[in-house]
Amino acid sequence: MVVAVHSYSRQGYVIGSTPYLIQELFIGGVCNIAVPTFFITSGLLFFKDIENPFNKYYQKLQSRFKTIIIPYLSYSLMALCSTIFLQSITRSNTSLNGDTSDDFVFSIHSFFVAWILDPQVGKAGHLWFLRDLIVLFLLSPLIFWFIHKFRFIPIGFLLLLWLFELQMLPIIVGRNYLLSIESLCFFALGSYLAISNFKLAEFLEKIEKAKYPIICFWLVAICIRILNDPDLNILYQRSYDSISTLLLYKLGILLGILSIVLISKALVRNRLIIWLSGFSFAIYLFHYPLAVYVKRGVMLLNLDPLPTFFCRYLLTVGLTVLLVFALRYTIPNLYGFLTGNRGLKNT
Repeated sequence: MVVAVHSYSRQGYVIGSTPYLIQELFIGGVCNIAVPTFFITSGLLFFKDIENPFNKYYQKLQSRFKTIIIPYLSYSLMALCSTIFLQSITRSNTSLNGDTSDDFVFSIHSFFVAWILDPQVGKAGHLWFLRDLIVLFLLSPLIFWFIHKFRFIPIGFLLLLWLFELQMLPIIVGRNYLLSIESLCFFALGSYLAISNFKLAEFLEKIEKAKYPIICFWLVAICIRILNDPDLNILYQRSYDSISTLLLYKLGILLGILSIVLISKALVRNRLIIWLSGFSFAIYLFHYPLAVYVKRGVMLLNLDPLPTFFCRYLLTVGLTVLLVFALRYTIPNLYGFLTGNRGLKNT
């Protein structure tokens, strides 16, 4: 889903046209559940089987240092250094990802800010997810205290802010908030499910019979929103026609999360899915440069808008999988270092 989101482009599309609406249905509708789902899962796993995180806080941080912090710092540093190198030899603002940005003016301060706080400078902007996750891990004792003390009240408050796209924390650099409301809200929701010992499996079993109606409502909500406001965009901006279309967009996300969890129940024991899941983090980490290059290359083919999108998406997925497998089986030590040893047990 994340690869699909980064294969998205409005260039060459007429807003409201059939190809545009189909792309928007897939990206702006179905795939936009990816980030909230990942944050819910991260919060759930972080607090799973922990009665008091204060006792295991350093143990948890040590584990996340290997699996999250090292990959974040390593890839961000690699992308930033490549951008500086390419600018120095080409005298242009080309980056590792083939994209362009304002020329990076080197100083010790700007280097560390771009490396640690704003990976977008090196065109590794997809790492914002890991950056937010690191901040949330550091804040986890505070999150636990609020949930343990006030139960669902903090979650309800955060959901309300998220529904109306109200950011509660300041921008620290560029367009980056200290934490986006989406990150905080859904990580806290996942944390609540773990801390309150919510019987998720039993809940899903109870609503199993309603699986298909829920999926239908999800798709209907997406379609209605797209037909009413095809140009909605809340990524680093607030562009929507009305509060009603914004709330419909958010309803689609909530129904989508529930739908994808219900669908995944049928796949959870599939051996191929389990095997491939070991490479999902590596695909996330390495796909972004390929997505940008493929997007540029496919545009040169002058295809019709609809096949253009699917060409971009399928090519990016295919090339990323080939790259990941090549690194995994030819340079396993480097692959393990960059991915936190994910997928190394896969054969």
